[in-house]
Amino acid sequence: MKRERTSSESVCSFLYYFFSIHLFTSFLIFTLFCVSLFPDFRWEARNARTFADSLAFLGYVTVPQALPEYTVGPNVLVNEWIHGRHLSDLDRKEGLRMTSMAVEAVTAGLVLTGQVHADPHEGNVMLANDGRLVFLGR
Repeated sequence: MKRERTSSESVCSFLYYFFSIHLFTSFLIFTLFCVSLFPDFRWEARNARTFADSLAFLGYVTVPQALPEYTVGPNVLVNEWIHGRHLSDLDRKEGLRMTSMAVEAVTAGLVLTGQVHADPHEGNVMLANDGRLVFLGR
């Protein structure tokens, strides 16, 4: 005699079927969508340069320079290495200085230039060894 499925077994069976069939399709669509968002990293390099140039009047904002001799086509972007430290690695005085600089730079971008960093969190901002404020990963 065949036993009837419980509702939880039915749900599990459906989820197994759905994800085994649709997981690959979902992954493929997601991957294609993400690749289409950043089809050409040369644009990313130009945007970073535009952002830095727009805040040049502050005298302390920079971004890593793209190295075109190592950038291969639209899918690889190689930037210069800038030595510096993130906020968590700074002492209190340096941290307050960097925070003040970052607030001024972000505000200037919003209010004065219209050029903004899309993701200015602690991991994307650092204080260079020479005292400049570095924005990473625009």
